[in-house]
Amino acid sequence: MDQPIKVLHVFQEMDLGERHQLLRTKARGIDLVVICKTGASFLDEIQAAGIPVHQLDMHKRRDPAAIARIRQLVETEQPDIVHVYTKTALSNTIRAIDDLPPKLVAYRGIVGNPQRHLKRIQCKR
Repeated sequence: MDQPIKVLHVFQEMDLGERHQLLRTKARGIDLVVICKTGASFLDEIQAAGIPVHQLDMHKRRDPAAIARIRQLVETEQPDIVHVYTKTALSNTIRAIDDLPPKLVAYRGIVGNPQRHLKRIQCKR
């Protein structure tokens, strides 16, 4: 049997939708690992689901200690994909995995308030 895809997610904090995304992805058999800031609010829930969590504080967009730690975790965990969610995580992760095999995915969320746009669309009918 083939090994499942392994994804390393790099967060600082995670909103409810992102937590649900991770839990659903894990339930579908994708192998997940998370890097997040120390003491992040979602740690217990993610760990209870059997997802390994590594705590790492990134203090700036070019943080040599964070870059070294991300690189070390990528080399140890050997993910197929590294998925980052913030500017700080993206900047440090790009430097950390520049010459390593994983594919990099950057998700930066939606822009603005979607409810405001939905109201405007509804009014044009």
